[in-house]
Amino acid sequence: DNDQGKKDGSKNLRKNWLVPKELIVSVLDSRGSIEDLFTGEDFRRYVLNDENRSYQSSNSEYVKRRKLDKVLLAKQFLELVEQDDSVKLSPGSRKNITALFKKLDSALKHIISASS
Repeated sequence: DNDQGKKDGSKNLRKNWLVPKELIVSVLDSRGSIEDLFTGEDFRRYVLNDENRSYQSSNSEYVKRRKLDKVLLAKQFLELVEQDDSVKLSPGSRKNITALFKKLDSALKHIISASS
């Protein structure tokens, strides 16, 4: 996530585990959390399982304000995807997820080239 937890975690990884800064990636370039990879519509439909729920904030702010369990939401989403092949994410959600995988791929390539 790209929040205070990320800042604290990054500091811990660099200081205690000697992880290079370039190997620590954020889910999003902007402020937010993993929930914000999804468009609001996809998040309501597939994660909250309530297309009619209405909120103006980001997905992560909604989860935080409602004190929802992120692990439980993720588990339920995984179960839905495993059981229902009709889950079709919007182009916006797919774009965000693809960007995250590109970041991870780049970080892994850096590790491989550094160890060679």
